[in-house]
Amino acid sequence: MATHTAQGRAQTFIAASGGRLKDLTLYFQSKASVGNVVAVICHTDGGYPNIANAIVEVTITPADIIVGAVGTKIPLPPESLVAGQRYGLVILSAGDHALYTSAKPRSTTQGQHWALNGSSSYIKGDQDAYDIAFRLTYQTYEQPQCIVDLGAITFAGGMDGVVIDGVVDEPSGTDIYFEIQKAGGQWQTIGITGGQRLQADFTDRPDSIQFRAVFNGTSEKMPSLVVGGARTAIKPFRNESTFKHASNEIDAGAGETVSYVKLNAVLDFFDTDDDDYSFDMQLDVGGSIINPASVKDVHLRDSTLVSRTAIFELGTPTQTYAAVLTGAMATGRLERFTVDNVKHYAKA
Repeated sequence: MATHTAQGRAQTFIAASGGRLKDLTLYFQSKASVGNVVAVICHTDGGYPNIANAIVEVTITPADIIVGAVGTKIPLPPESLVAGQRYGLVILSAGDHALYTSAKPRSTTQGQHWALNGSSSYIKGDQDAYDIAFRLTYQTYEQPQCIVDLGAITFAGGMDGVVIDGVVDEPSGTDIYFEIQKAGGQWQTIGITGGQRLQADFTDRPDSIQFRAVFNGTSEKMPSLVVGGARTAIKPFRNESTFKHASNEIDAGAGETVSYVKLNAVLDFFDTDDDDYSFDMQLDVGGSIINPASVKDVHLRDSTLVSRTAIFELGTPTQTYAAVLTGAMATGRLERFTVDNVKHYAKA
């Protein structure tokens, strides 16, 4: 959040139910002609409002303030609160404004009223037993399901799938799934389904598909997807059946040589029967290719990971070398295997 020079009061509270924020109503006893009011809803740390971990921050001017029981309604970004979690409401202002508190001690929020002391700490003030009067309202929705058309995706030469890389918020009890439609066909769901929906089939490598998102929720809670800009990318991809990669030159250092090299990589979704992945060494730039003396696979327990290690024993020591990685995927396979955490170890 931004830096503010102001007085501050805060109120912690328990969210009795979860939902997506709509607006905050504050109740002012009086207001001054100057001094903006900043309202922050934040997470808590040890029972104290943690203003550094803000969920939303909004600002109103003195002209926006309505004095009296009607209250001042402030629109909020649609961020989510979780039922049963403790949150903080922090009110900051350099103006001489006054807020109402509850008529009875600790009557509404199951939280604590704090006075801001310095930049980040809180003390219990003279009104600490009385809750700050406020109201939080959640968004409501007319339908438990919403379908959003995201348009057409085209990829010259055909695609093997679509990757959705974005900011998705799915409160408990809600979900988002994505569907494609090929020309003249039915809508198909990307990912594993339970049988009620058709699973997306890219075996014919379509050049163009229609794409949509399906949001499932309730009248009080719905998931969200940030679209547009740098925060979300929807990308078609096409698998290649082979690849080859050479590392940058590895130099043991002036006057140093190595005769033993160990290369290791972690392979995910790798089929040891049908897929191919191999290590080789290249001596010097553009030099000879050396095959490993031995290769060992370890299947990591309860996962789809395979750890593959290759040992190279050089008859003639070398100062510089490069790792050459070669792979091939089984014919007709749609799910790509990935190569992660390539490591090397060398000694004289």
